[in-house]
Amino acid sequence: MMDSDFEVLSYEFEAEREWRTKELKNIKLLFLFISERIKKENYCDVYLKMNIPMIYAHWEGFVVAAYKITFEYLNRKSLNPKQISSKLLTYANKDSYDSLKGKHSFSQKCDFTNKFLKNLEKEIKITGKVDTKSNLKFKVLVELLEIFDIDFKVFEPYKDRINKLVDVRNAIAHGENSIKITYGDVEEYVGIITDMMDKLIIELLKYINQEKYMK
Repeated sequence: MMDSDFEVLSYEFEAEREWRTKELKNIKLLFLFISERIKKENYCDVYLKMNIPMIYAHWEGFVVAAYKITFEYLNRKSLNPKQISSKLLTYANKDSYDSLKGKHSFSQKCDFTNKFLKNLEKEIKITGKVDTKSNLKFKVLVELLEIFDIDFKVFEPYKDRINKLVDVRNAIAHGENSIKITYGDVEEYVGIITDMMDKLIIELLKYINQEKYMK
């Protein structure tokens, strides 16, 4: 299924990855410049601490962008709701399910059923921003992977380290002063999210190429 649209999809993933990895590389290069030219430890400490929120932002930003790119591809396919996987159909209608929160009368439930049945007669259109809960820990990632039926075990080796990145980022964002970040920490976190971005691209392309979105 290597059509032109699939090639565009691959290019969009790679373009999203490329600018982020370049910026992450520059983060490390700038530290070397600061440490070698300015040679003030307190400047280096502040700079390293500033890196953590930025590294996390690239992780969350890439996941959101990759899902948006995938959803846009699927929308262009003009898919019939009755032909796609139950997980994708459920996600596409997530707003409809949200309306069922709380107590409802029987007539309200009937209204929901009628609206849902009408949606089944329309082409699938997946809208809205992916909800990362602003804390893209491993548990949240697993929930997002389930939409595309991606095996979370592919990412499990990174579980503890990605959770730690989120925790450290939150502590810094909330003004915690006792956090000490080393250049080794920055290198490790950059390496982790770069690997995870690569794996996510592979899994999403596999999902599309093998048409796993179909029943």
